[in-house]
Amino acid sequence: MNVLAEKSMGGTVTATRSALLNAILATSAFHRRVSGGEYWQVTSECYQKQAQQDLLRGFQREVGSAQKRVKYKEMLMALVNLATLSVFQGEPDKLLACLLIAERYIRTKGLTKRQILLPDIVTDEGHELRSILDAPGPPSEAPLRITKWMVVPDFGLRIAKDLQLGQNDLHLEFPGRWDLTMYPEIFGIPESFVGLVSHITRLGNERDRLLNGSPADDGRTPTMRDFLLRAKLLDEHVCRWEPPSGPHHFMFCAMQKALSIFFYRRVYDVDVATLQHSVRQVRDLLTQSQTWYTESGQRGVFPVWPAFVTACEALSPDLQEFFQTWFEQGFQQGGLASFQLAGPIVRDVWGNRAQERGKAVHWPEIMRSNKLAMVCM
Repeated sequence: MNVLAEKSMGGTVTATRSALLNAILATSAFHRRVSGGEYWQVTSECYQKQAQQDLLRGFQREVGSAQKRVKYKEMLMALVNLATLSVFQGEPDKLLACLLIAERYIRTKGLTKRQILLPDIVTDEGHELRSILDAPGPPSEAPLRITKWMVVPDFGLRIAKDLQLGQNDLHLEFPGRWDLTMYPEIFGIPESFVGLVSHITRLGNERDRLLNGSPADDGRTPTMRDFLLRAKLLDEHVCRWEPPSGPHHFMFCAMQKALSIFFYRRVYDVDVATLQHSVRQVRDLLTQSQTWYTESGQRGVFPVWPAFVTACEALSPDLQEFFQTWFEQGFQQGGLASFQLAGPIVRDVWGNRAQERGKAVHWPEIMRSNKLAMVCM
């Protein structure tokens, strides 16, 4: 509000504060697009472009003056708000770009209020931001891996992380209890759930490397024994994860069932037919959650991730029709582009499975081969 007031009065604001304001206005305009049509879409795009230009200008000013110090919070807030806008608009490449730059920023400056000059940092980030936001194509980022196979992971969250590990484990590579986590407040879901998703993804990537016969790299490639022991331990904790109670309990239950489907397909490659009971359970839980929202008068929550992961494994026409309708209703209610993207991707998976009778079809492989990406929340 202060930035808006200053600009309205003809005052001068910093580039990063202007970027933050324009990113917020772009997100607000995009929300109006759901009911207001093309005008708000164009308005949102204009504000987004201005926010990107302001952010680049902020980086350039920091580079141009040896005495100029970046406004740490303003820069991070602008990057995060641009990332949020990318979620709504269904632009995973720009989302990843903003998050990667923000991560580098945090890792370089830390989470304390230290004052650090930025010429050597900003030069690279300004170039990366400009090239990524202006040009098509995803930024390069190494796939998630497991780096310490000999350490038994604390999936049970019995041991608390120390301050340094808790603040720096941004990708949730090291399981443990982090009492200062902000996941429930920011994302509305427990950090433990996202941690399990992270480790299933990592273990799935390691499985791909084993099957592809990738050469060992500095001891990071596991033996089959290492893989199976880690998979068994992870399996136990996926099954033991307890959905939080409260108004979103049915939704969390659906997420837990979808998590198990994700694990058994990604890590063990269980046949799809074996998982159809779990697919129906997710459908029923999503239906129950919407019924509860309607009866209680609360605005419904349409989660993309559990529906997408489960829909990709649906075999029967009634299940496929349900999830297709779910994505359509989710887009109508919230306007998130991910719902529009999910439908065609899921249909592509179903079509490939129908053609490749008797062969395993995995949605990550289809998305990689077709160079598809989607923001799941």
